[in-house]
Amino acid sequence: MSVNLETLHEYLDGELSAQARAQVEAQIARDPALAALVHQLQQEQSLRRQVWESYIPADREAHQMAADCLAQLHDQTYAPLKVSFASSGTLRQLRRLALAAACLLIGVGGYVAGRASSASNASRSTQYVVRIEMPSGESVSQTFTDYAAAQKFARSFVTDHAATTQNGTQQIAALQPQGVF
Repeated sequence: MSVNLETLHEYLDGELSAQARAQVEAQIARDPALAALVHQLQQEQSLRRQVWESYIPADREAHQMAADCLAQLHDQTYAPLKVSFASSGTLRQLRRLALAAACLLIGVGGYVAGRASSASNASRSTQYVVRIEMPSGESVSQTFTDYAAAQKFARSFVTDHAATTQNGTQQIAALQPQGVF
């Protein structure tokens, strides 16, 4: 079994099978660099746990916050509420559920914002290309975002360069919308 960073995290979180755990411990015992890395990961994990637990209010603080909220609600014109205090394990589960809900809302919000920005990109103005073909086979093209400007350019070009070939055909001007960019 090869030991990588992901395997070490699974080892420290207790997610490995007994056999895999024994193999990782054997490799740690043989390799001092790996043992140092495991020690460093354990310290980082311990620090993260301390930081996370520092955010969890003590039972006394939780009860006080609930009492303050109830007092504020009681002063308002809301219907009376029944409140029961849950065990700390239930509070942790509720916090995890709230965290998952917040992550879901952030993800949905990002998706909606992305869709809104792509919709605004789709609503950009149409570009018009004026393509003028000369009887000699030459052509002139120019792009405009305003239809009136494109039309004016086409008319002025045809007027300025009104020429006929030997067989009497005139220049052809075409104004084509090129879609949304």
